[in-house]
Amino acid sequence: MPTLSKLVCAALTCLAVQLPAHADNTDGSFQTAPSFSWWSGDKSANNNATGGGGVFGGRSLSVDGLINSAKNLIGLPYRAGGTSPTSGFDCSGFVQYVFKHAANVDLPRTSRDMAQVGQSVSRDNLRPGDMVFFAHTRGGGNRISHVGVYVGEGHFIHSPSTGKTIQINSMDSGYWSSKFVTARRVTD
Repeated sequence: MPTLSKLVCAALTCLAVQLPAHADNTDGSFQTAPSFSWWSGDKSANNNATGGGGVFGGRSLSVDGLINSAKNLIGLPYRAGGTSPTSGFDCSGFVQYVFKHAANVDLPRTSRDMAQVGQSVSRDNLRPGDMVFFAHTRGGGNRISHVGVYVGEGHFIHSPSTGKTIQINSMDSGYWSSKFVTARRVTD
């Protein structure tokens, strides 16, 4: 017999899948779960690296579990230096938390240090679960200052900045399209 918490979780998941995909904000962010094929159950679009999860340091990593764990945090506030759901996350605190709690993968604390972990991936070869890195500091250049997790179809989930919440944004249009620097894969 399912526990009450499992029933509530299943009901909330069903509700999230049914929310309209057009509930996006003018800045291209989603405050609700978008209805991309990888979210709505199209198994051909799901990407469990190496067919059932990738391996990082001998541990199995379910990409679907990683993405779902990240999506469960949508709406939590950005907080500089934040590393927990109770107080909020900065970008690297969010990514570090998701990988640790979804797959027991320990990542460095800063986005610049995270960009040294795993395998380099080109923008054209991104897969869900890849870490994506951006430069959005004043003065330009390619100095990494932001990280998120690629969720598929040109979108990534991240904790953007003060006054905002964890959200999904497009990498292909708007602010983030010109800020991409590199990507890293720790899922295989």
